[in-house]
Amino acid sequence: MSLKTIRCRLVAPEATRKAIWHLMAERNTPLINEVLRQISQHPDFVTWQRRGNLSNAPAKTLIDTLKQDPRFSNQPVWYYISAQKQVTYTFKSWLSLQRRKQWRLEGKRRWLNILQPDTALADNAKCSLEKLQATAARILKTVEDLDPFKHLLQEYGKAKQALRQNALAYLLKRSAKLEPEIENLEALEKRYQKAEITIQRLGAQLKASLPKGRDLTGNIRAEALVQSIQAPPLDDESYSAWHQALTRESATLPFPIIYETAESLVWSRDEQGRLLVSFQGQGVSQYRFKIYCDKPHYPWFERFWVDQETKKAGGDRHSASLFTLRAARLSWIPSKKHQDQPEPWNCYHLNLSCTVDTALWTLEGTQQVITDKAAKTATKLESMNTKAALSKTQQGYVRRLESTIERLQTPYPRPSRPPYQPRADILVGVSMGLDKPATVAIVNALTQEVL
Repeated sequence: MSLKTIRCRLVAPEATRKAIWHLMAERNTPLINEVLRQISQHPDFVTWQRRGNLSNAPAKTLIDTLKQDPRFSNQPVWYYISAQKQVTYTFKSWLSLQRRKQWRLEGKRRWLNILQPDTALADNAKCSLEKLQATAARILKTVEDLDPFKHLLQEYGKAKQALRQNALAYLLKRSAKLEPEIENLEALEKRYQKAEITIQRLGAQLKASLPKGRDLTGNIRAEALVQSIQAPPLDDESYSAWHQALTRESATLPFPIIYETAESLVWSRDEQGRLLVSFQGQGVSQYRFKIYCDKPHYPWFERFWVDQETKKAGGDRHSASLFTLRAARLSWIPSKKHQDQPEPWNCYHLNLSCTVDTALWTLEGTQQVITDKAAKTATKLESMNTKAALSKTQQGYVRRLESTIERLQTPYPRPSRPPYQPRADILVGVSMGLDKPATVAIVNALTQEVL
């Protein structure tokens, strides 16, 4: 699958833009902010942090509950789905970064245990300093790795015996060497303090960097100002949270709406033949938007309409999994021309970013996609058929798999174009520099000829 993103501007009357802005800024974004807040206070949050991942279930459960809240009600179904995906994506990314910080923190703590005076290491191993040094020398003789420090660090993590572990620490302090025999305790103390400061900073980052959402109204900053007057923060942790809220720039744009189903977008043409798009969902399906895009991108948007019309004319015999459009994202971006307008739906304009599968542009590429999808679906179907008894849900799943294989065989009208055949013998080298920003050489690797 080869994906790329194209985008266009959506043009509609002011009343339409105003209605979409209110839905996204006053309903959907506050919902996402609330779910982000509740996720971080969930009893299982520590478990998710330790695991470094978050499933779809927590956000979905919270959103299903908050739908009944008047502040977040009356949104199209896909807006709720988009909010769930936005929260899950945000926390998955955040947890991944936090996990790296946690690993770094644990590594720094381990390094702090290593940075002890030689006499302390000998005491921990319950031996003399001479015996510790002799053990370190024997260990170093066995190391044949190109990166001895990395090898010794891995061995330190595995070591079970106190003598071996402290001998490894003796070597690691000296960058995998035996010298100097008499260490500089003043320099060691500075290294120890530096590691302590790093640990404190990482600990503070792990506590203070929770996703905060988007404060479109500036309420968070206003509350921080009120707090500074009524109840000033007295400890470092409270001060850090207060200072972050006060100095943080207020967001101006609502969260985007994520569409991961191509059929959620409905394509049409007006009386002049211009392409239009609308979005499925109660409260938004009546709004239609004109497509304004760069000329090279226009054929892609025409293809979206052709794919939809082909599926409709074929009596639903075509598979939507072969739509050239794979996903879309509706967002607001600043307008240079109207930046002085007071209303946000006038000083920003709607942007539609569309992710397309370039392989589905041609007949040959589509056939390759069909082959791959059919093989994967057949494997799933074969796995289901090996089971002795299927539940009603499983039987429905089998029927959907069979229907998918059948629909994949119904072709879409696509232009024929031979697939690109790469040549492994042609190499391109790029040299970057200050005096010459980029120098490119194209070489035949077999003949060494510069082309």
